[in-house]
Amino acid sequence: MKPIDRNSPPVSAQFPRVRIPRFERAVLSNGLRVALLHDPRFPSISLRLGLPGGNKKDPSSRTGIAEIMAAMMTDGTGRHNARELAEASAQLGAQFHFASSDDFFVGVGTVLEDAFGPFLPLFAECLLESEFPPDELALRKQNRMHELMVERSEAGYWADVKMHELVFGAHPYAVTSPEPEHIAAIEREDLARMSRSSFLPGEAVLVLVGDLPARERLYAQLEATLGVWKGEAPEDVSVAVAPGGFDAASIPIHVIHRPGSVQAELRMGRPAPNRLHPAYLALSVLSTLLGGGASSRLFSEIREKLGLAYHVSSSYSALIEGGLLALTTQVAMDRVADAVLGLRHEIRRLVEEPVPAGELASVRNYINGTFVLRLESHASLANQISGVELLGLGDDYLDTYTARVAAVTAEELREIAGRYFVPEAYALVVAGDAAVLEPQLKELGPVVVSEPGSRE
Repeated sequence: MKPIDRNSPPVSAQFPRVRIPRFERAVLSNGLRVALLHDPRFPSISLRLGLPGGNKKDPSSRTGIAEIMAAMMTDGTGRHNARELAEASAQLGAQFHFASSDDFFVGVGTVLEDAFGPFLPLFAECLLESEFPPDELALRKQNRMHELMVERSEAGYWADVKMHELVFGAHPYAVTSPEPEHIAAIEREDLARMSRSSFLPGEAVLVLVGDLPARERLYAQLEATLGVWKGEAPEDVSVAVAPGGFDAASIPIHVIHRPGSVQAELRMGRPAPNRLHPAYLALSVLSTLLGGGASSRLFSEIREKLGLAYHVSSSYSALIEGGLLALTTQVAMDRVADAVLGLRHEIRRLVEEPVPAGELASVRNYINGTFVLRLESHASLANQISGVELLGLGDDYLDTYTARVAAVTAEELREIAGRYFVPEAYALVVAGDAAVLEPQLKELGPVVVSEPGSRE
């Protein structure tokens, strides 16, 4: 028997091509776009409604309105209160909720196929008739402010806040969570105004995946429940300030002073291309290779070999109007400078050295494998189709995804790395005890010390 070489990772096989069933498109009488995928593998139906907007629609002086509005859409209508809506959903064996992200409002639901008929009017009632009852709003605000108090007790929260401020400037993406005083000031009319101006059927996409009813009956159900949705023109149209003005060379190292800390929260970050940029796939591969899991370079070098951190990772957040490349770790207070140098070294290697063929094959297969796993359930399929439709990614996007990832070359990665993985182009933020941090970090560049929440 041939001995096993445990010093070298196994060679990854070619990833098989994935074929996604074609989904059907339609448009209701009010302009609502619909995408349908019949998949009878399971006796259920997943629904996903997507609308452009999200948290970036909040005025800078009134953060939190979008997230509270979306979360409260199941808290009461003119016909049912929150408890009655929850009981009706439970009786159907259904689950649904509404939420707000940086770029979108979404409504998500799952129900057994034989209960879809009564479920759809319940979902439409919450979408179209939410009244944001004052007592529910008071409770929601109280709970959210308590959550914010807990978040703000963590050093990592303040490191993230500062990094987003540095990268996104005046753009709404700079807001990682709302201000407590803004939450406290929210009134019912703020929520109603946001829903009137944001929930327009002509901008929405409804995706249904599962054991769907016959088409004629399904379209009749959709017209009867959602075809009556009428949208008003926005009362005012605000234009977000585009991310820009980032110059890492002019940004000092930011230390968020947390007296007595035994561990420092370290962040490195820079602006990145948006979700539709041609470099999206290559950047996803690079970020995964660098710090996307237990097989990544940062995990191997910073944690396993140098013993500087228990957790270390890189991420690429690609949004509609911009993006963020970030490195995250937690380090002992007296080893922060060593960790920064280690992170910079690993970033620089992406530019100076071509990625070995075996490592590249493993990363590509990892990305493709996780992509395929996200297509296993009706809900995850609905999520993927919704993204394709809202972003205009094209009919063949899902079918060709794994092939396009497999086609990313070491030469392409090195060229993209030369543009986006230069360590000097990253801002550096550390939250911890300034008395311990400042002497170390001064050796790496000018340092500014501030208190948590300061906008210096």
